[in-house]
Amino acid sequence: MLVVCWTLIALSAFWVGFTYLGYPIAMSLLARWSPRPVVRADIQPSISVIIAVYNGERPLESKLESTLALPYGGEREILVASAEMDPRCLERAERQLERMIAEKLLDRLEVLLHRRGSAGRGASR
Repeated sequence: MLVVCWTLIALSAFWVGFTYLGYPIAMSLLARWSPRPVVRADIQPSISVIIAVYNGERPLESKLESTLALPYGGEREILVASAEMDPRCLERAERQLERMIAEKLLDRLEVLLHRRGSAGRGASR
């Protein structure tokens, strides 16, 4: 029984030592013997920004402008989601988005409108 206990202690100590010393040493030697070059490229994936709105003309305009002011070189897609947007706010938002597309500030545009009755501000989120 004593031999079994000491064998388990020795195996446990070996695995702890291997974990903290042996494995990192083995990986560094493997990396030196078989290097794999890192291929670097200028990759900027497209991003989608979702803006939740509840009857907010002015906040929507400022949010669109601040979103477009972000320094990102990749393709951007802006999605405007609304639980209940009055027609005046919708027209103003569409005019501003069309102006931004005409000025080449936006690459793609999708406007999502969810009309659910009067569900409140939380429904647009």
